[in-house]
Amino acid sequence: MKYILLPVVALLCSFGFSQNKLDSLYSVWNDVEKSDSARLLAIDDYIWDGFLYQQPDSAFNLALVQYVMAKRSKNDEQTGNALSNLGQSKLFAGDL
Repeated sequence: MKYILLPVVALLCSFGFSQNKLDSLYSVWNDVEKSDSARLLAIDDYIWDGFLYQQPDSAFNLALVQYVMAKRSKNDEQTGNALSNLGQSKLFAGDL
C-alpha cells in the first residue's frame, strides 16, 4: 500500500507547487509596474507551464497577446518566442 501512496502524495504536492508557480507568473504578467521584458518572460513561462500541453487553444490566445506586446515593445527575442508559441500551440491542438 505504501508503494501506491507515495506517488499519489508526490503528485498532489507537485500540483500545488505548480499552481503556485502559475499564480506567481500571472501576477508578474499583470503587474504593469514591471518591465516589459519581465512581463514577456512571465507570460512565456505561463504559456509553457500552464497551457501549451493541456489547453493549446488557450495557449494560442495567450501567445497572440504575447506577440502583440512583444511587437509593440520592439523585443525581437520575445517576438520570436511568441511566434514559436503560436506554432507549438497549433501543433499540440492538432491543427498542423
